[in-house]
Amino acid sequence: MKSQRAAVAALVAGIPLMTAPGAAADPPAYAVVYTVNSDAPLADVSYFDAAANLQLVSNPPNPWSLTFTTTPSGGTYSYGTLSVSGTTTGRQVSCQITVNGSVKEQKSASGQNAHVNCTSLGLPGD
Repeated sequence: MKSQRAAVAALVAGIPLMTAPGAAADPPAYAVVYTVNSDAPLADVSYFDAAANLQLVSNPPNPWSLTFTTTPSGGTYSYGTLSVSGTTTGRQVSCQITVNGSVKEQKSASGQNAHVNCTSLGLPGD
């Protein structure tokens, strides 16, 4: 009986322990900044928010900006699209999208009641 216990103990000692895999790493977070500015008051700004919902702001302050954080597994970047647009009551308007401090899109437009749209497709590094 002792020899059987010793044999079982030796066998068990030689089997590597099964461990649960470590927790999955959190997906990277992306700091997104939308900016719209104009030579006159802004009429409106529209954008996709962190949850990928379209938002409209009427008569926003000039310049207008919004900062939020998103991840590729949820929200705006799960679709790979960031978008902001603006319309001015003047003649010049510009928009910019930055992700983690890097400019991804920058545009400007001119003309009476000019409208501009910035769109960034794909994740950083794509």
